[in-house]
Amino acid sequence: AKNNLIIVFFAFIVQNPVAFIIAWLVTRIRRFSKAYQSVFFLPVVISTVATATMFYIMLNSDVGVISKFLAMLGIEYAWLSDPKVVLVSVIAPQLWQYLGIHFIMFLGGIQAIENDVLESARIDGASTGCLLWRIIVPLSWPSIQMSLIYTFIGCLKTFDYSYIMTKGGPGNASSFIATILFKEGFMKNHYGYATAIAVTIFVYSLVFTLIFKTVTKKMDLN
Repeated sequence: AKNNLIIVFFAFIVQNPVAFIIAWLVTRIRRFSKAYQSVFFLPVVISTVATATMFYIMLNSDVGVISKFLAMLGIEYAWLSDPKVVLVSVIAPQLWQYLGIHFIMFLGGIQAIENDVLESARIDGASTGCLLWRIIVPLSWPSIQMSLIYTFIGCLKTFDYSYIMTKGGPGNASSFIATILFKEGFMKNHYGYATAIAVTIFVYSLVFTLIFKTVTKKMDLN
């Protein structure tokens, strides 16, 4: 559960803000905007197994391109077997692949804002930062809400990268709730325990969604 909270944290403070900024920048580009949208969304449509395998090879201490490049910069670790860094090695590719989903969510929210509203703010002398923080973010709030809920639930269910890249190891250093569920249910045949874990994931997702919607509804009313 601790590792799930860590990936939720990094998704909230890194993945989602970066996706929002990229979406905002793309809306400001007039030429080749469709091409940029395709490029940023492309990782999402690639098979998770293929992507995880690709990063497994690139982070390999002996032949990995990323591992070799970082070693040249003096950052040398056994990225897939050192308990200190293995979680980062598993989390980073996931955030990269699924950034495109949130990019599309935010892009839709920003594009739904009436251009007249933005033009009026510019005429009134609003700076770029003021325009972004005081107008675009509030008016994109529905898409931000959806993104945050999707992020939390997705992070609770994360499994593929952990299992493919490290099997949850070394020890449980890169295990998530769903990784433990798989091992208990399908490798150890502890079906009752695995079912309890699955129900826990569902309950956590439901409780978070209800609390989040209640809090944000009160914020909207205020």
